Amino acid sequence: MVQSLPAESLQEIFKSFKDDIKILHSCLLVNKFWASCAVSFLWSRPFELLTRPSSKLIETYSKFFDKDSQKILSSYGIIIIPPQKPTLFEYPLFIKSLQYDYLYDFSSVWFQEGFNKGIQKRYAGFEKTSILRVFVKELFKLMFSKFSSIEDLSFNVIRFLDAPDIAGSRLVSRFRPYRDASYVKRALEYLSLFEEDIIEILSFEDSKISLKRLQTLECGANRNDIVILDTFRNLTRSINTLKFNFASELSNHNVYDDANIICSITNLIKEQRYIKKVSIRHGTQHVFGLVTALECHVNNLTELSFDKIDFNIIPTAEKIFSIISLCENLKKLVVTNCEGITNEIILPLGNATFINLETLIFTKTHNPIDDIFRAFLIGVPRQNNITPLTLEPLKNLISTNGNLKVLRLGRNLLYSRDLPNDFVFSTTYPPVDVMESATSCCRNLTLIEIHIRREILPQVLKVLESNCQLNRLIFSAEMELVDDERFWRKLSTSLPISLKDLTISIGPVFWLMVLHWLFENMKCKLEILQFPLSIFIDDEYLCIITQYAKLMGSLKRLALHNSNRITQKGLSKALLVIETITNTGEYNY
Repeated sequence: MVQSLPAESLQEIFKSFKDDIKILHSCLLVNKFWASCAVSFLWSRPFELLTRPSSKLIETYSKFFDKDSQKILSSYGIIIIPPQKPTLFEYPLFIKSLQYDYLYDFSSVWFQEGFNKGIQKRYAGFEKTSILRVFVKELFKLMFSKFSSIEDLSFNVIRFLDAPDIAGSRLVSRFRPYRDASYVKRALEYLSLFEEDIIEILSFEDSKISLKRLQTLECGANRNDIVILDTFRNLTRSINTLKFNFASELSNHNVYDDANIICSITNLIKEQRYIKKVSIRHGTQHVFGLVTALECHVNNLTELSFDKIDFNIIPTAEKIFSIISLCENLKKLVVTNCEGITNEIILPLGNATFINLETLIFTKTHNPIDDIFRAFLIGVPRQNNITPLTLEPLKNLISTNGNLKVLRLGRNLLYSRDLPNDFVFSTTYPPVDVMESATSCCRNLTLIEIHIRREILPQVLKVLESNCQLNRLIFSAEMELVDDERFWRKLSTSLPISLKDLTISIGPVFWLMVLHWLFENMKCKLEILQFPLSIFIDDEYLCIITQYAKLMGSLKRLALHNSNRITQKGLSKALLVIETITNTGEYNY
């Protein structure tokens, strides 16, 4: 009966499983008809669907290289084994999502396995980088030559800054504010290699056809990106999602370059017919010009995201939020890890009416790792007197948007118990007034993220008790509460029955009794339980969690820090009750 369904009906069904690689793969094996209907979904975003880089994916694509590409690759010593039999489908034709860094990582694994099998030569350092760049260019040429219709494209090469051959020590590479001029020079030269490749990729004749319907573009805007952005302006008018990842630590404060970048971004934005979503990471010097360019799209914008922006050094920062306040159709607003957020700067948000706003993520970083390093290097005195933070516009924003489903106000990722007594880091965020607004107005939340302090504990408990649809809670707690029995017992009774996912970001250690206090009166049947920062969880902790899982019969996934102390014996026992136990940190979906 199912086999008699027309192809259009089957494809509509398969569309519902476009993110489930296991189900789609199973559909391929039913029969040829099902395979022909499911293959386009499985191979439209193959690099994203896989959880880790795979050589098999690159091996499949390598079978489609034409003679010209094979000749180019052969000249660099890259061996392409011809297919022994024709492939059932022309897989490059189905690709709709391409990320430069994914292709790079997957190709690197393919080369390593090829070396292990004695097929490929061994490459290391910059030689490996050069070979991979050549190979990735040919992969892009292959995808474009099949006239695939690319909808999602990422050319963000900023992540290559952390490559060992340029950054050196990983510890040092994370402490970016103190990088010297020689590092900046080398890093810019290193990035320029990838950017030159991107310019060459975009110059392929077939790219004009494949990118004509591009909808999502991600790029890291450096000086060479002026050419890249101008190229996209001439290629397509259909972009609705823009993601910018700037390399702020490499800024040479060149006003001329900055002006040219903003000019290119402005032209790109204005040439698009319908921009809906924009995210900006770093690039404080570009934010004002970029947001100003979005004024022509304020009626279309549904998502805006700002990450690691320093509003302190933007002379007219309040105008940015004035423009944001005009986006009446906004569904999602994200402001994370930003400096200089004050009442004056975000004042326009207090009068904004976002009748469709469903997601508000407004976080203040607690104890970021860079600040810790800076504390040890330059010596930060103990902070005993912290001025209470008030964000009146944020309070008003929450109180006038009763449709909020996701409210994320951040959490602590480090604790001062990990530091010498001379270094104390605490927070007054979120303010009590903000939580009062959430208590009285947020009744439809499905997810909340919060750093719980004693001052806001009553409000947090009321939010939990008043949201009967809440299915995910992510929280950290201040040190005074971590081992407080009353806190955990109150929390346990306040968790709504609807809760399915609980993430407790407390590290590195909390007492064993905490689990008893937490589980004793818990009515919800959790499916996911996460302790991403707790490195001291051992078999005793796991035993208590397993007892809860056995009692409730609902726990499917337990996510732990990769440095937990669970033995193989303890793990084996727990897996008889819990379906999946991971040690890769937090599980996001």
